[in-house]
Amino acid sequence: MRPRLDLREDVAVLGDDVKAAVHAEALLHWAESENQLKQPLIRWTALLLSLAAVATAIFWGTTGFKAPFFAVVIVEGILFLAHRRRVNEILHGTERALEDLQLLSSLLARLEREQFTSPRLQEIQTALSSHHVAGSKAIAKLAFKR
Repeated sequence: MRPRLDLREDVAVLGDDVKAAVHAEALLHWAESENQLKQPLIRWTALLLSLAAVATAIFWGTTGFKAPFFAVVIVEGILFLAHRRRVNEILHGTERALEDLQLLSSLLARLEREQFTSPRLQEIQTALSSHHVAGSKAIAKLAFKR
């Protein structure tokens, strides 16, 4: 790697960013945590309330009777307050994990672009892939999976 000044500089800069910015313990906790909103009842309730809000807004617009719309909004508000803390925790943890994953993905992408002649470096580069998918792409996919 001695003659590859650009690679060493890029890895040094990205590596410093990774050391400074990636929260390894938080990322591991996020990756190993269970889906916090997996109850189907919550999903269906949210969907139904959204549809009810649209339907009652249309009803209000056509008839002038607004009570059903405000009833739906009040129920939505109660559910929001009941789940606010948990949703905020999930969003905060996911946002931090996404930033960390993007940084790791960019570091891996930089290493994957290199053509190494050393057998040891080729072996390390191969180990960075998963099931014939580049490690940077596998990590980038996580942004859409969670």
